[in-house]
Amino acid sequence: MVQSIARAEAEFHPRYDASSRTYLYTLYYAQQNQPLLERYAWRIWPPLEGKLLNQAAAPFIGRYDFSSFGRAMKPGSSTVREVFTSQWTEKDNGWIYEIKANAFLYHMVRRLVYMQVQFARGALSFEDLVKGLSERVIIKPGLAPSHGLVLSKVAYEGRMQGSVDQTEN
Repeated sequence: MVQSIARAEAEFHPRYDASSRTYLYTLYYAQQNQPLLERYAWRIWPPLEGKLLNQAAAPFIGRYDFSSFGRAMKPGSSTVREVFTSQWTEKDNGWIYEIKANAFLYHMVRRLVYMQVQFARGALSFEDLVKGLSERVIIKPGLAPSHGLVLSKVAYEGRMQGSVDQTEN
């Protein structure tokens, strides 16, 4: 949903000038396949403990080299990203992971979700989960399915010239 419109500078680029992006990733709990949900969420069984999911999410807040969790879109470009929000919220019969950062690496969100789920399942230690932030190695390779991931919000700061209330002809 469009919430506002503003005039931008001539050199403005909607992708590269964004100040932050927010992704949501949805997990749902069910023993049986639910085709209508599986198009938009990752089915998990048995249910995971929210305390463990949020324990796994917290260390990613901050400015780090995330090269263990994804790759840069262009060879040789920086893999340092700043994460502002990393948290799980219980919703109906599952969880929604929200992550907000200045930018993301290719596969970064899906790999972070996968590793947090592995930790909550007891298949990965907390030390191994956060080791990628300091040692730049992939401890447990894998990706969460793409069908649970949604780009929720893109924010822009400082490049807009005020609100546009009417269309110019």
